Amino acid sequence: MRNKKITGLCLTGLFSALLFFKLPAYGLEYGPGCPDIGPYGTPSNNPAYNTGWSGGVGPGYEGSNPSGSREENIFSGGPNSDRAKKYLEEEKDAVHVFDTYFGGRWEQTAEGSWKLLKDDGHPVSSQWAYVDGQTYLLDMYGIMQTGFKKVNDKWYYFNSVGAMKTGWLLKNGKYYFMNADGSMAYGWVNSQGSWYYLDQNTGVMVTNSYTPDGRYVNAEGVLVQ
Repeated sequence: MRNKKITGLCLTGLFSALLFFKLPAYGLEYGPGCPDIGPYGTPSNNPAYNTGWSGGVGPGYEGSNPSGSREENIFSGGPNSDRAKKYLEEEKDAVHVFDTYFGGRWEQTAEGSWKLLKDDGHPVSSQWAYVDGQTYLLDMYGIMQTGFKKVNDKWYYFNSVGAMKTGWLLKNGKYYFMNADGSMAYGWVNSQGSWYYLDQNTGVMVTNSYTPDGRYVNAEGVLVQ
């Protein structure tokens, strides 16, 4: 009996240790500067994001996206199709960053752009930056980015002062939904209790139309039950 108790305690301790080292640090796996994201990716205190569905899966479904991945849809017409060419052209300007710099001070250049300086006076470059509760993107030249930017194969939006946008975004008369980590959402999203569908290729909210899985969304983009 004593040996069984000791073995049980050892196994419990081993499992706890493995679980401890397996969990990702806050904000590292789910995007830049997201201290409100737990290790399971659940946003807290964000009324614009109600867990939603990842991978474009909609209400009443389980498993992977029945419409296929975005890449599969893009290349369905072949590598020389207009959609495929546009995707490959976007990839040329794609940014890949993996580190986040915390703090720093802003300095405006003679051309009017902004740079974030480290304590040693050198600019932050090719990094996310988390300053005063907001997330920014600095390119390889240290220039603060604005507008839509493709980073690590995902689209993000940075407003006119460079702050990363989350939740609903209205741009040029079209609605997009930016996830809690700032990345653009595709497929079905649940926002404040209502379901919306974002186009699998553009991320634009669909209105007055049937979705690929046969459901209908009204003029406001809300799923009609």
